[in-house]
Amino acid sequence: MVKNNWYSSSFVNLQGKDRDLEATLIGRTNNAAFNPSDANYNFRYKNIDNRKAVEVTYEKEDGFHGFYSYKGSSGQIIEDVTLKARFNNPSIKALLIEGYIGDSGGIVMNGTNFGQIRFSANKADNGQFLDSNQVQFSNLGIRAEIGFNEVRGSFKNDGSSTSFPSQVVGELKMKRFFDTTSNVYEYNDNLLKRGDNALAGVFVADKANEQEKRIVPLESHLEGKIGMFSYGVWASDRPEDNRASLSIPMNREIFYPLPPVKTVQLTGLPAQQTRASIDVMYKKENGFRGAYIYKDQTGTITSDVHLQATFVSHANNGRETMQVKGFLAKPFTMEGDSFQGIVLQGLNVSANDGSVAKSLGDNTIRFGTALFNATTGNIDSVSAQSLKNQGNFSLTFGASGGQEGEVSLKNYPEHIGGEIKVTGFSLDETGNHADNTIVGVFVGDRDSARNSSENKVIE
Repeated sequence: MVKNNWYSSSFVNLQGKDRDLEATLIGRTNNAAFNPSDANYNFRYKNIDNRKAVEVTYEKEDGFHGFYSYKGSSGQIIEDVTLKARFNNPSIKALLIEGYIGDSGGIVMNGTNFGQIRFSANKADNGQFLDSNQVQFSNLGIRAEIGFNEVRGSFKNDGSSTSFPSQVVGELKMKRFFDTTSNVYEYNDNLLKRGDNALAGVFVADKANEQEKRIVPLESHLEGKIGMFSYGVWASDRPEDNRASLSIPMNREIFYPLPPVKTVQLTGLPAQQTRASIDVMYKKENGFRGAYIYKDQTGTITSDVHLQATFVSHANNGRETMQVKGFLAKPFTMEGDSFQGIVLQGLNVSANDGSVAKSLGDNTIRFGTALFNATTGNIDSVSAQSLKNQGNFSLTFGASGGQEGEVSLKNYPEHIGGEIKVTGFSLDETGNHADNTIVGVFVGDRDSARNSSENKVIE
């Protein structure tokens, strides 16, 4: 029998059979501070959003005190304690607990490193927990038989329905564990005397931090067709689940006539750098389809598309790039907030393989407006909407239906489109904008074209 001011532990050897092992907190009778069954360690937590959880970490250096008997030797153990508790809305999930006794260096008893003691439990909202099935050593060479080990504990009631416990206490008892990596003689002897191997002790740890997590993800999903093209979009507050799919061919050669127009010398440039271009308008009513997560709400977006693709070629080396600007989505609202649209203000697309070069950096795609030239009907410029955070944009671009040939509208790509994702945007500083997400697809159909050098319509 060994005692200190926290606990008593007793080992009774019954001639080679399992020990009558106990780990008893003195607090059961006169020390409520370490008694898991005391009323102060019985609480109910509530007011947690149904979709969220709060993960609280409890830590204490040398927070575990215990005694062991192992292979004929006995001694005291003092180790660190780390415990994580995920407090969920009780109507959704029970309390989830994961605990560790010992640091990364492992627990050593009579020359054998057992690794950490690890346990887990799921319990209801009274905050008390019991694990008799998952208590194991992290050293896979140590066998700890299920049914002979137990962790019992509870969390301190802080007296508020909205606060989370400041402390966790518990008691541990283990027996019938043995080292399976010893040589055959030591293994057989250890196996025969496994009833002599025992461990008992108590632990306490204090709240270190808490972090809000989501346990039931917000998700919005949309599938269908835009004209002849199939699509699917999936928006989620779990980044790995955000995706979009559009059947327009992506990252392939974009065909258009060579040269697009009679080359002219641009003012201030030598003759070998002369170039010319054709502007083709791509439009589609309801050509943008998106799904969003915004202000912890889900929804969908349908909007018109209006884009201008400028096909550029040089006098000497032929076609160069296609530059696109305009509306991917015209102005729309989400949860009562107005957005002026999603705009491209100069996206460069390679004519050779359709790859996207964001030559203007992160400002290539923005929330904002496009300004139109009343004379030509073309898009003159793009301006950004004043948001607190424009967010992060990613885009994949494709085109369909172009072919080599004469300078004719029908030989330019029949459709352009792509897949887009926007995350982390906000109109103001209020609220959590990290989960704000738009995932969408867009399609524009070939509408009209203009010879930029000669300022005339192309049939």
